[in-house]
Amino acid sequence: MTNFVLHKKQPISRQNEKKLLYKIHVAISDITAALRVCKFIESSINSINDEAYYPLFAAVIICYSRPFSRNKPLGPLPDGWTHYNSQEFQDVHDRLIQARNELVAHSDINARKVKIVPHNSLHLKDKGKVISNTGIGIGSSYYLFHPDLFKLVQKMILDLGQRLDEQQIALLAKLYGNMDLPNAPFYLRFDNGL
Repeated sequence: MTNFVLHKKQPISRQNEKKLLYKIHVAISDITAALRVCKFIESSINSINDEAYYPLFAAVIICYSRPFSRNKPLGPLPDGWTHYNSQEFQDVHDRLIQARNELVAHSDINARKVKIVPHNSLHLKDKGKVISNTGIGIGSSYYLFHPDLFKLVQKMILDLGQRLDEQQIALLAKLYGNMDLPNAPFYLRFDNGL
């Protein structure tokens, strides 16, 4: 019987490179959408009290987080994309993913606490109005990021976008640069062929 040793890291197959190309391209699309919403927040929102702020906040978090969450059937971007060289960017990334996981995509109890406000409580009135007809109030809490944070999110997205774009260009060149291609657009397939 012949003994053989496999190298720890095998070369990535063409099929897997195409899957990576898909993930990277879709990630670029998602973070570009998040970037556009960040720019809109910066130009149009002055306060977390603005009625449009929460939906915009949620849109940034959803779009930014998509590449890093379970996507069927290919899954998230490889782990290396979740790490930034800048600690400031890393902290913001982690905060966005945490907000996605406990507040925007889910309603985790640690982020969405429900409070009962008794009728004799000093907190019963909200801007001078009784919260409920019974005189007893109920409400839920959640957190938001200050709109200024989205200026930093934009810088972080641009950093990630540049790295993703460089990888996308390299994969396109490797996968299709030396091939005779059809004279019409075609869908990316996850096989070892075209």
